[in-house]
Amino acid sequence: MIPPEVWARLESGGAAGSGHLRQRVNIQSPVDVYVAVERPSGSRVLALGFDEPPHTSLARDVRLRGLRVSEAPFPIDQKPWTVSISPASPDDNELFGELADDLVSVLGGTATGDQASDALAARLESWHRFLEHAGSAGLSAEAAAGLYGELWCLRDVIAPAVGVHRAVLAWRGPLGANQDFQGLGWCVEVKSSRQLAPATVRVSNERQLDAADTFLALAVVGIEERPGGPESLVGLIASIRTGIVRDPEASATFEDRLLSSGFLQAQADSYETIGYAVRKTMVYQVRDAFPRITEAVLPVGLGTVSYDLSIDACEPYRLELAQFQAALKELQ
Repeated sequence: MIPPEVWARLESGGAAGSGHLRQRVNIQSPVDVYVAVERPSGSRVLALGFDEPPHTSLARDVRLRGLRVSEAPFPIDQKPWTVSISPASPDDNELFGELADDLVSVLGGTATGDQASDALAARLESWHRFLEHAGSAGLSAEAAAGLYGELWCLRDVIAPAVGVHRAVLAWRGPLGANQDFQGLGWCVEVKSSRQLAPATVRVSNERQLDAADTFLALAVVGIEERPGGPESLVGLIASIRTGIVRDPEASATFEDRLLSSGFLQAQADSYETIGYAVRKTMVYQVRDAFPRITEAVLPVGLGTVSYDLSIDACEPYRLELAQFQAALKELQ
């Protein structure tokens, strides 16, 4: 972690003019790591010294919403190639400090320059998705409730059937997958509503309820939201973390997907005051003549069709929770 006083010292030091004030970060890593402040803009910078140009170009190969990346044969100490990462605006310096902390921790788990560039590229993709979903303002009330619904289904609906390890690895909604959960031979799309008995749910595109030769379920979760409610989003996340604390693969995956979904631990306090209670859960198997629009029925030239799906029309396809979980168990 980069101590806040390091940033404060760099931001307050030095004479007016152009250039950078920088300080090395003491970390076991195949690349040299420096934090810096750019003059005269005041933007924070994470500067990384490589022995050679990274084979994964962070500037060319990674989506970087809200960030600037430069790569150049500019020596930093004994390293001849420098990669610099900074926020697009100095107004985002505080959030960038969290990002820099995260990237430094990622670098500490690498052994070569190529591993470092690959790990940075993967993590920056997650930050790109975070900045798309939330950013410095955090998740909206609707998005936070939606994330609670997904994670509640992970813990209380899917994990009892397939195990928490498989449930976490199947959580792919934050990566932009067509369904929120995708396992081997099964998929689950979760629709959360702050109405306890919603009349409709919104289907985002023609592929969301289309999974050929796969057991596909639609889970509709009615959530009651109120200050001081029984469980906060932060509390739910903590309970899942406890369940995978001795599972490095699941833990790393879970943290990456949380970030991609727009949840940042540094913003956790803003989610503590609102609690949730799941009042109703309905699960439907999407099969046969289930009411839906799929890619196969769209006229040529049409795509990305969203629509409202009537819950009443889904009733013939409803599964009891025990039936649904038994079906998932059979697929393992």
